[in-house]
Amino acid sequence: MQQIPEQYTYINLEEDMGLPGLRRAKSSYHPAYQIKKDRATSRPELSIREEECKREGARQLMKTVFNDRDEALDIFFSRVYAPAGNYCRCHEGQVVSAAQALPYRLHYHGQQADAVYLYAVGTLPEFRGQHLISRLFKYMHRGLLCQGKVFSTLLIEQEDLQAMYERLGYAQVGKAPLMDSEVVENGFETYDEWQQSRPCVLLQDERRWETLQAYSHFDKSYYLVKPHYKGMVRIINVLEALRLYATTHADLTITLRVTGDNHISENNGCYAIKHGTVSRCACSTESYTLLDINTLAELIFKGAPLEMPLMLL
Repeated sequence: MQQIPEQYTYINLEEDMGLPGLRRAKSSYHPAYQIKKDRATSRPELSIREEECKREGARQLMKTVFNDRDEALDIFFSRVYAPAGNYCRCHEGQVVSAAQALPYRLHYHGQQADAVYLYAVGTLPEFRGQHLISRLFKYMHRGLLCQGKVFSTLLIEQEDLQAMYERLGYAQVGKAPLMDSEVVENGFETYDEWQQSRPCVLLQDERRWETLQAYSHFDKSYYLVKPHYKGMVRIINVLEALRLYATTHADLTITLRVTGDNHISENNGCYAIKHGTVSRCACSTESYTLLDINTLAELIFKGAPLEMPLMLL
């Protein structure tokens, strides 16, 4: 190992072939981390008919669970809905649990990263109590990682939901900010100037701004302040999130060990932050700060909670 050039951080010890003896032997080397082996198979594209069923199923679920009005649903499915963000679980051809992952750019201290805002997360009443949301989120989080997302965000109103989302890796590090009426009413340019001045915020683009105007035409209370909503954030890609963090903490030198991410095992492991950069490293011989995926989000947004203004609720 002493002959390996210093630019390399890891040695790939490959797999244990499912053999207990080989597993014990390779584990004796104290690997930095292990990755669960999966089998990838090609998935055929959904037919137009199948996609239409998922779309209509999601619409019916939103109407049943959230009592959404047809006018609001028409706007959502004509202007906002994206098939790639429609995560569903079905039972006998019926959508029984779903979440809409809407793409956003997240502004973080002058930098930007890809994120999603989760909207209309729900399960039909007769299928509750079966942990469908937990299973759906595990599948969704891996999908978001493959799509290059760094953060997943959501807003909650009910206190009892916070504990559930914390078990799924989310931390309460966001908020629905108080909005000055002049900022909202003076057009997108005024609003964009405001949002670009914030330290951490989910960015609304002009197209989405116009959609929000459409919602407000039939719901005059849409822009009213809802301070009781709590913002929650989950790290999807730890390495990319820490790159943002390291850039804004150029004088920081620290090694972090992230554990407990049961949805995205690749996130677990050690990360060395130094001189504004971050890299993965071995933890066996170094002192480190131990964090789980929740407390990592608390670290990254410490002192500057993520502002989530004018979001669909």
